[in-house]
Amino acid sequence: MNLTDAVLTDTNLTRASLHDANLTHANLTGANLTGTNLTGVNLSTAALPGVNLSGTNLTGKNFASADLTDAVLTDATLTGAVLTDANLTRANLERTEFARADLRRATLNGAFAPGTGFADANLTGAKIDGWTI
Repeated sequence: MNLTDAVLTDTNLTRASLHDANLTHANLTGANLTGTNLTGVNLSTAALPGVNLSGTNLTGKNFASADLTDAVLTDATLTGAVLTDANLTRANLERTEFARADLRRATLNGAFAPGTGFADANLTGAKIDGWTI
């Protein structure tokens, strides 16, 4: 499913199946993706400010250069995910799992991350001013 450049702002996609969708450059500002099937989805360069991905399995997903400002990722799994140059400013990352994730040059300024796991994650060059862990 090709959803490149799609505008899905404030859309409720709870538990929807977006299997193998290409969401490159898509605008999902404020969308609710809680429990959505994102198997094989590409979210690189997507606009995701304020998106709710709570409890969603995002293992290995590509979020390179995505805008996740103010996103809610509580209890999400991003093991091995690619978040190079992603913007996670003020994101709620409470109890999120980033094991082996690539967060090089990501911006995590003001992020709320207590109980979050960063085992073997690459945070080289990441901006972490004012984050709470």
